[in-house]
Amino acid sequence: MATRRHRLIERREAVGHTQESLAAAMDVDRTTVGRWESGRGTPQPWMRPKLARALRVNADQLAQLLDTPEQAASAVVRPSTAAHPGGTPSGYRGRAARQAQPNWSRL
Repeated sequence: MATRRHRLIERREAVGHTQESLAAAMDVDRTTVGRWESGRGTPQPWMRPKLARALRVNADQLAQLLDTPEQAASAVVRPSTAAHPGGTPSGYRGRAARQAQPNWSRL
């Protein structure tokens, strides 16, 4: 279930934007702003600088506005890839390693 981003809504209202006016400033549909505020969507990375300017905040403040309470509470520190034997957290070893293993389904 999506959690509303109350801080984002409060900031939008504090700078005097409606969903419609913010959508117009961002060149998106009003329903897109509604999805951001309801927590059902997140602005694409390339839209965030423009959104920060429209809301008159810096990038760090925008990140805080976009965090839902669950995201802030469940923030996980990701381990470095060097700690994993395959070189990545998922164990993906690349194309060469895949090809070196026999594919028994083709026999």
